Amino acid sequence: VFMPRVVVSVPCQMTEVQRRSVVDSISATGVRKICLIEEPIAAAMGAGVNIAEPHGCLVVDIGGGTTDMAVISLSGIAISKTIPISGDVFDDAIIKYVRFKYNLLIGKRMAEEAKMAVGSGYPRTELIKHRIKGRNVITGLPQYADITSDEMLECLLEPAMKITQEIQRVLQST
Repeated sequence: VFMPRVVVSVPCQMTEVQRRSVVDSISATGVRKICLIEEPIAAAMGAGVNIAEPHGCLVVDIGGGTTDMAVISLSGIAISKTIPISGDVFDDAIIKYVRFKYNLLIGKRMAEEAKMAVGSGYPRTELIKHRIKGRNVITGLPQYADITSDEMLECLLEPAMKITQEIQRVLQST
């Protein structure tokens, strides 16, 4: 009988009880061997970073639910931090901005699409536009608006600055 081996990436600051519950829930599916790896190490390996070298490397993994950051050296984590600011927070910021500026209700999917198309944490040299579609708050009818990369920067700046401040704290602790 074929029993697969599984590698699961987990946040850095998981407790042993949480790790054990992940292992137990996966082993209940009939997996032969389970290996847990921290998300920043998985991200560094995926990016092609040599984590075995004796100098430090800062890795920031902005996921859907959390942002994990770690300084990696000699195949291990020297210091790490997990914060609840992530892609979902960026999406919520876009939804609030579009509702305030354009009186449009948009969903998570449209916010994610706009973030991927014109989102940036740094001003772009050329202005890019993206058409968003939603429901007008006042009339209730479908409507669209064009959002620019500068407007996207304006609404994404606050969560991005919070992540930047946490990165600075991690580097100061290092």
